[in-house]
Amino acid sequence: MPNPASALGEAVGHLIEAGVQNIIRATVEHLGYFVDTGGKRPGVRKGTKLMLVNDTDNEKNWSFTLSKQRRLRPKT
Repeated sequence: MPNPASALGEAVGHLIEAGVQNIIRATVEHLGYFVDTGGKRPGVRKGTKLMLVNDTDNEKNWSFTLSKQRRLRPKT
């Protein structure tokens, strides 16, 4: 049986997470950082999840990470 309170809590959590990501993005992009929220990024990283694996092989799935943007050379 689905739990409506759990579904509501999850939806609210997603809204808050998206809002926080937007605030962080607006704060750091002009400083040369990129807010990575997962998905495909060929040539930058493998996979679609943002996984951190520590020295004891414990995995943590991150909602987003910050990375220094790469400056692309204009095509000539």
